Amino acid sequence: MVSGLQEFILDDGMILLSVFAAYRLFKSWKESNWFQVASVLIIYALIVSVLKGQQVLAFFGKLLRMIGIETGL
Repeated sequence: MVSGLQEFILDDGMILLSVFAAYRLFKSWKESNWFQVASVLIIYALIVSVLKGQQVLAFFGKLLRMIGIETGL
């Protein structure tokens, strides 16, 4: 049961979270509520970094390697 929940959160849950964040971001953008736009982006970034932390670090490590900076990530 736990593995099924973990798979849902990492796969389908991220899609649902992204759709909800995009909706909130678009709604805040239309209302020109810049504080809410920033807060949606920050909260989304925090949740994604907690759920997919290793993948995010690996991605940034590859980007830095492409420009010649070796960080060991």
